[in-house]
Amino acid sequence: MDAFVKKRKAPDGADKVRPTFVVCPGAGGGDCAALTQALATFGKTTTIANGKWAGNFPSQMGANVQLVVDAARRAAADGAPVILVGHSFGCRVVAELLTSEAVPKPSGVQRLPSNVITSGAVLESFPLYGPSPPKPSTDREVSIRNLPSQSKILFLSGAKDEFLDRSKQWRSGQPVGEAALKAVLATSQCDPTVVMVDGARHAAFKVAKAKSDTVRRSNIAAIKAHVFERLLTTARPVTAPVPAPNKPPPLVKPVALRPPTPPPSSEIVPPSTTERPEPEPLKVALPEAGLANFMAKPDVSSPEPKKARPNAEN
Repeated sequence: MDAFVKKRKAPDGADKVRPTFVVCPGAGGGDCAALTQALATFGKTTTIANGKWAGNFPSQMGANVQLVVDAARRAAADGAPVILVGHSFGCRVVAELLTSEAVPKPSGVQRLPSNVITSGAVLESFPLYGPSPPKPSTDREVSIRNLPSQSKILFLSGAKDEFLDRSKQWRSGQPVGEAALKAVLATSQCDPTVVMVDGARHAAFKVAKAKSDTVRRSNIAAIKAHVFERLLTTARPVTAPVPAPNKPPPLVKPVALRPPTPPPSSEIVPPSTTERPEPEPLKVALPEAGLANFMAKPDVSSPEPKKARPNAEN
């Protein structure tokens, strides 16, 4: 096995964290079980179900990326670090997602949660070269060249992977295997770690039975070192929101009311000491006949009969 970078010491307690791995399988969904089982030894796993990919055409890559985004959001709900892992075609989808996340988002566009690691990933068996020459729109080298600057990527591939060796089809005389992968990585600004598995083809965990246990332990160690020594050391810290304590309302300090300021002495008008005259009684002049009628008591012995109202319906 060969590594591009020196190992870094993991921070104290980093290996006690159990990350969640979102595993993105190949186009056919096969040869991914061994990878998923290896990841489950030190973390939780969730896999994009087989058959969910929208397709492998360039026009369908956006829909594939959205499937991974949705899975990553669900995995991030418990607050644990979420790490993206690709196998074969899934590597291309993860690379596309990392590239798109590095582009500044317009205002109002929601990004991935902060505990989803987008500064790196684990890519197992990257399918660099297909069986036929690519068109400009399907050139898989572009996926690696466009990876964000300084993104920390673990490339775990079989030394005999046919997707790194098309010398018998259309890449005669070109680099193959590890040399082919490193030649493309030299044109990228990403920060890669390359691990080649002797005896493996397009599935880094699939080797002869006599070597399977050794290869499995070695692959797990390589992935674990990449996760805890490279990815989680630069991850943004995730803290759960702390609810605000129930504080009593602030006490309002009483304000002393001041008496109104009296006007200047020059403006004070002393009260008048002059007594007001008593009002004269009201005098009403009535004629003598009217006064007599006014003073006479009414005769109530024989009241005048009331006149009957005519019937309104007649």
